[in-house]
Amino acid sequence: MTRVLFINRNDKETVSAALSFLAIAILLYYLLNKAKKVEFDEKNMIITLNANIEIIPLIDVQNIKLTMNEINYRSLWKIKYIDNNGIQKSVRILPDSKNFERFKENVKRINPDVEINNWSHSFDFNQ
Repeated sequence: MTRVLFINRNDKETVSAALSFLAIAILLYYLLNKAKKVEFDEKNMIITLNANIEIIPLIDVQNIKLTMNEINYRSLWKIKYIDNNGIQKSVRILPDSKNFERFKENVKRINPDVEINNWSHSFDFNQ
């Protein structure tokens, strides 16, 4: 039995599949290129987007919350903070568990009023 594998350039299904793949690849590139990078040290949360760097003192972190979303069995967290202009903002991160526990401890030490929610449920619409 002989099998021949070829792509017919005039086949509408092949062209639409190729265009769909290309559109998805461009969308993923755009989303990953626009993703913020969030790092922590003992006193600050550093948010980087392209060439912009925003340094948020841990005292300005208001809420650290587990969301119901997971990627590769790792939980997504939402962090609310006050930026340097006094505006409340939030960022979602997919942290490394060991470093993130240290981050939560540092925030709690510096800002005892911070709300840390280590659980989430389906009726929580603030994901």
